[in-house]
Amino acid sequence: MCHAVPFREEGRQRVVLATAMIAVVSPMGHIVQARDLPDQGSELSFATEALVQTLRLPRHHSAILLLGIGAQAHATTRGAISLTFQNRCDPSIQ
Repeated sequence: MCHAVPFREEGRQRVVLATAMIAVVSPMGHIVQARDLPDQGSELSFATEALVQTLRLPRHHSAILLLGIGAQAHATTRGAISLTFQNRCDPSIQ
């Protein structure tokens, strides 16, 4: 299921971001519904701290410098995690 989320910044035109609802499986086997903002051109994928905490995901050491527009340093990652997704049409597929 896809969904469009309007995003507006003061004084700017509206931008619509396509999102999808996904099922994420915790290490304990619990399934959590989350919203995904796909970006096929990105080199990394990101999860919110809230999702990491909800799923109680183990974090591996990783400190990757995140660069913004014009290669300006913006932030550093807090670590790396692994996510398992469940197929919403066929739950036996992960």
